[in-house]
Amino acid sequence: MLLIKHSGYFFGGANDVMSRRHVRYGLTEPGTFSAPRVFAELPPGHRVTIDPIEEEVCFDAYQTVVYGRTTFPPTGKEVSFGYACAW
Repeated sequence: MLLIKHSGYFFGGANDVMSRRHVRYGLTEPGTFSAPRVFAELPPGHRVTIDPIEEEVCFDAYQTVVYGRTTFPPTGKEVSFGYACAW
């Protein structure tokens, strides 16, 4: 999994994870976006904590967003993320 750039509800690019709630990063599988801004790659088995799961509408896209927290591999600092599951 990759920690990539997160974009808010109104300001998103084609290569950013979008969600309505403020989080610092997006979480996505490699190959989901053509040129994402990658901050870190989470190794297999890297621990994440899942917070709320919400159904959201961003523009006309209906999606389920999983929010959570994990540690940033280079520093060990805890960070928040959104993971958008488009239907």
